Amino acid sequence: MRRTVSENNVLAQKNAEIGTEFDKYAFEHPEILADIPNGASLIFLPENDEELCRYNKKIARMLQKNGEEFIFIKIQKFQPVSKSRIMGISFASPKLHNSRLISANR
Repeated sequence: MRRTVSENNVLAQKNAEIGTEFDKYAFEHPEILADIPNGASLIFLPENDEELCRYNKKIARMLQKNGEEFIFIKIQKFQPVSKSRIMGISFASPKLHNSRLISANR
């Protein structure tokens, strides 16, 4: 079954989010980078998302057909999404020189 442009955009957005999380993980665990071939595309296979895995394996097949190097990165699980660590913010108007505190519970 062919996906709509909107469905492809959702899957591309999921890949972008996983890529961001992978960057954070690699920053905290730089030793994993030694296992990634230089110039290889990263193909994420999240165990909790079969549709995204199928989509990404299709991308891998296209890369392979074109002779491009890639590596599968199996994502076992994610921690729950956390809220911002910011406890409060204030806005300061450059015209009025005053500020108001915004609650962190907002």
